[in-house]
Amino acid sequence: MRLHFHIPNRLLIASLLVCSWNLASPLANAQTFAEPLPRHPVYQGRPIPNQLRPQSAPVQRPSQAPPYALRFDGRYAEVPITFPRPILQAVYAANTLQGKPYRMGGGHSRLYDSAYDCSGSISYILFHSGLLRSPLTSKEFANYGLPGPGRFITIYVKPGDHVFLTICGLRLDTTGGREAEGPRWRPKPRSTAGFITRHPPGL
Repeated sequence: MRLHFHIPNRLLIASLLVCSWNLASPLANAQTFAEPLPRHPVYQGRPIPNQLRPQSAPVQRPSQAPPYALRFDGRYAEVPITFPRPILQAVYAANTLQGKPYRMGGGHSRLYDSAYDCSGSISYILFHSGLLRSPLTSKEFANYGLPGPGRFITIYVKPGDHVFLTICGLRLDTTGGREAEGPRWRPKPRSTAGFITRHPPGL
């Protein structure tokens, strides 16, 4: 016996549009990001907290993020809701790190740590954006993603020494403030001499 299901034309058209967007998306074609995150022994596949989940999906994809496209109030950053979902999640994740102190090795033995070092904080942000499976060291970040600056996210790496990132031009870094100060949004520019740049594919 055959079962016949009637799908309203409007639902069928909407489904086709969603599928075509996914196929055209650079993230859908990047195997690293398309696959679900496995249960890593450090991060344990823990779900993203509700405060890191954007409530609205982006409705347009800018070809290039303008410099300092984020709004910054001196402590937290805000991203336009029209930006790609990984960027929304990256900014919200970075906001949750504000106020955390610095500790060498912090963020590597467990995801939700009491303190973070440079690579631990960057790993935390990228993990919550669906752009990283497990924490990396500053040396390992030298081979992350693709070389050069990104449209939205640029990671600055001095292998074995330091790593920080910018999102739409706003820097998230563990250096540039008081001694032992942890990850913070830092609007003031810093020297990038000796750093190489990497970025997530499509971003």
